[in-house]
Amino acid sequence: GPQKTDDVKEEESINYETGVRYAKDTKRAEAAIFLNDYENLLGADTLSSGGQGTGDLFNAGEARSWGVELSSGYDIGLEHDVGVGIPVYVAYTYTDAEFRDSFDSSFFGTVVSGDSLPYIAENQLSLGIGVDIENVSLRIDGHYLDDMPVVPGKSGLRASEKTDSHFVVDLGASVEVKKGARIFAALKNAFDEEYIVARRP
Repeated sequence: GPQKTDDVKEEESINYETGVRYAKDTKRAEAAIFLNDYENLLGADTLSSGGQGTGDLFNAGEARSWGVELSSGYDIGLEHDVGVGIPVYVAYTYTDAEFRDSFDSSFFGTVVSGDSLPYIAENQLSLGIGVDIENVSLRIDGHYLDDMPVVPGKSGLRASEKTDSHFVVDLGASVEVKKGARIFAALKNAFDEEYIVARRP
């Protein structure tokens, strides 16, 4: 980029993913394992990331992020022929992301190999249920997100060094007005939960 200086090296990474997928009638399931292996992680000083907004690039050395994604879905109504669709689903992601180098940075401060990468949740969970009656669909979904470190570190970070874990409920409805066209409405965070999502800026 235009802000690159001679001491900044380009980012290099190799990303791997493998998994299995099953689908039969109204049932479906997926499982995947992923690994993002950074030889040289690249960061930028931006206002949105809590920096000074200079756009300066900096290197953060080796980093690794790996995890597992699991999901399953099932339509209870169609499976048991009750006359309406009742789809349910659950999805879970586990992620372990850490620096693999030790270094000092004006942006991250002192980083020790094994410190967690900021703003990556270890656990995420979504689940939901719906009702499909002719051309009308109703949905209720729940989403959980772990607290996330906002600075490099290990377990035991202070509350001011983490975001809040939270669980929110979303509601949705849609009507098919003609084949291939739907009108929909959604209510996000239906119970108006308040939580800290970032500590920078």
